[in-house]
Amino acid sequence: MLISKLYNDVLKKEKFWMLFSKNNNCEFHHIQTISKDVDKLRLDCFYKDVKILFEESDAKPLGCEFHITMKNKVTLEFIQLTILDHLSAFLKRKKQINDHPFLKKYRIKSNNVFLLDNFQKDNDLLDLLNNSEFFGLYADTDKGSLKVRITSSYFVDNYEKLATIYKIACCVIEHLILFEMHDES
Repeated sequence: MLISKLYNDVLKKEKFWMLFSKNNNCEFHHIQTISKDVDKLRLDCFYKDVKILFEESDAKPLGCEFHITMKNKVTLEFIQLTILDHLSAFLKRKKQINDHPFLKKYRIKSNNVFLLDNFQKDNDLLDLLNNSEFFGLYADTDKGSLKVRITSSYFVDNYEKLATIYKIACCVIEHLILFEMHDES
């Protein structure tokens, strides 16, 4: 039973990954280990000149990653709240900017208030996140390039769920572009 939860047969997903690739002008790759015991699916997509890489294997859930050039150091995290976070918020009676259901389960952290406020107020993005197989988002700047990693679950098992993760990545890219434009002014 435990083994079946740790193993994910990505070949069952190959058809809808190929269709997504075709519909979104992405490059599809089916990669196999030398020993041929693990299969990996990969998509190379582009949005506004930013390459978005999707990967999922028999042994790892779907991950989405992209790099975007940033002038300033940026950190960004969307992380699940723990019981201690809920207790702390209750004791401090913290008021949220937005009472969206997603923000009751996740915390958005950033070193930049403008970026943080924009993410917390974007109900369309929060709806996408709330209704997806999303686990977390981590971003940090290294030598002028912001590396963004979106983690998901094994349950991205159809075209629509994959498309939702793609939309989330595109929304994050839009916010980062807006941030760079705002930062220039």
